[in-house]
This record gives sequence, structure tokens and C-alpha cells, in this order.
Amino acid sequence: AVVLGLGLVAFSLVLAELAHDQRVRVVFDVGLACVSVLGVLIAVFLGSSMLYQEIERKTLYGILSRNVRRGEFVVGKWLGITAAGATVVAILAALHVAVAALSAGASLAHFAAVTGGLVALVVVVLFLVKSRALVALPLSLAGYGAALVLGFTTELDASLLAALHGLVVAEVALIAALALFFSSFSTPLTTGVITLGVWLIGRSGDAMATVSSRALPEIVREGLHALAWVAPNFHLFVPGRGILSAARADGALAAYLGSTIGYGAIYAGLLLAFGAFLFGRRDLP
Repeated sequence: AVVLGLGLVAFSLVLAELAHDQRVRVVFDVGLACVSVLGVLIAVFLGSSMLYQEIERKTLYGILSRNVRRGEFVVGKWLGITAAGATVVAILAALHVAVAALSAGASLAHFAAVTGGLVALVVVVLFLVKSRALVALPLSLAGYGAALVLGFTTELDASLLAALHGLVVAEVALIAALALFFSSFSTPLTTGVITLGVWLIGRSGDAMATVSSRALPEIVREGLHALAWVAPNFHLFVPGRGILSAARADGALAAYLGSTIGYGAIYAGLLLAFGAFLFGRRDLP
């Protein structure tokens, strides 16, 4: 997934060549979409399969025998999946920032240094380090910080890009909680399909909440409005550059980020609580 994401982010440079005067915007938007989608897929894949694999491999029983409650086990899995997703997002976002900085006028030497460091980072994390779980996230964040430094040397709005990447990590955390909730009582395939479906519904939350077309029956409109209130609003985590730029101009950027992350934290907490309750009542083979 990391290799695929790196390729997609780098491919945004090819698309940017077709845009001429909009090169930076194309790299900005296409790269951000790649980072978001790959992060979500990682969270769905891990969240839908982790509990099932622990049960199938019988490793769960060894953990629970050490005075670990099932609820604590679910929360621990969520923390691990969130950390893994944040690592992937940090690596992809670092390349995204570096590529966007190159499009904004960064020197090729600086770009080569940052991308070379990122490649070395991926190699170290994936192949050379034995304790990957301990060093993957810190090294990824260090690489992302180096890419941001490169971005600040150009006309690229690196601070806004960093805010959008932070929202992607918050979305990954919420997706992981959603997948674990469904995984607490369902099979991996069903969990993955339902989680992706809820994610797609959540991405359309604002549209469903405001739909007023007379072509739809009233009962359908009311059902869409109710669904928009119940499903997690993932559209909040992809507001777009325009909305965040307007919020920053009004001095409300920190409030938007705080409220969105707080919303995700509360929703994830509720999902984990219900998931832990259901998993605690599940009959294990």
C-alpha cells in the first residue's frame, strides 16, 4: 500500500504537466486524495481482519489469559491500527509535500535529498529494523517534518497542507473504530464492505442533510436526512482548501480543526464502547 501510494502521489507530477498554470493545485488536490484514500483503505483492511485473525490463530486466548479484558484488547487494537495508519499517512504525506514543493519552485537538489531520505526511511522501516512497531511512526513523522521544511521554503501553503493531513489521520482513526465495531460481531468480508459503505455515505453526509429535490419522494428525503444525522460525517475531514483558507482568514481554523477532531474522538469512543460491549458478549470458539 505504501509503494502504491508513493507511486500515485508521484504520478500527480505527470498530471500537473497537463495543467500548465495550475500545476501546484493539481499536485495539491490529487496528492491529497491519494493520501486520504490509501489511509482509509489501510484502516478498513486492518480493522476488518485483526480481531478475526486473533481468534482464528488462537493468539487471543494467550492475551486474555494475562488478565486483559476484552474491552481493553479492542481499544489496544484500535490504537495499533491508528498508529499503523498514521505511519502510512505520514510517509505518503511527506512525499506529497515534497512533490508539491517541487511544483511550487523548490530546488531539485533539495527535492532529491528529501525524497532520497524518504526512500531510505521506507527501506529501513520495512526491511532493516526488527522492532518496526517502535520506530516506524517516529521515523515517519521525522520524514514528514523534513518535507514540511522544504515546503516552507517555497510559495506552497505548507501549513494548510499540514492541517489537511492532520484531518486525514483523524479520519483514519474514526474509520478504524468503525471497522472494529463491525468486526466485533461480523466476518472480515462483511465488515469491510459495510465499513466502506458507511464511509461513502459519510462522505456524502452534507449533501444528504441538505437534499431538497422535488424529484425525490418526501419519505426518501426524510430518510436521507435521518441517515445523515446517524452516519458519521466523514465530509468534515475533507473540507477542501477553500473552506480551510476561509476559516484561517476569519481566525477560525483552530476552532474548525478542534471541533472536527473532537467530533471524531467522541464518535470513535462511542463505537469502541459498543464494540467492546458486543465483543465481550461474543461466544469464542
